[in-house]
Amino acid sequence: IDMGPGVYFNLRSPLPNKCFDYVAAGLAVAINDMGEMSSLIREYGFGVICPSNDPRQMADLLNALTVEDIDLMKRNAIIARQELNADKEMEKLLGLYRSL
Repeated sequence: IDMGPGVYFNLRSPLPNKCFDYVAAGLAVAINDMGEMSSLIREYGFGVICPSNDPRQMADLLNALTVEDIDLMKRNAIIARQELNADKEMEKLLGLYRSL
């Protein structure tokens, strides 16, 4: 398999719609360290990040969460959805179009 320079960028940079669906629903998110998604979780605090792809490590991370931890992440998702939504992104896109 060719793992040229563009492949690594494409693997680290996606922001799947599901991530935004979960934030819009006010849900906590648990992921492995996935570049841009990790950046959003760190910035807004709406989830946890497992440092590896090891299912046991993810299970340990999830099992260590308290009800309070999960509630805080859910509240943070509700706050984050005020910024991380299609309306806000459309404003940015329209601004770019207008500037052209």
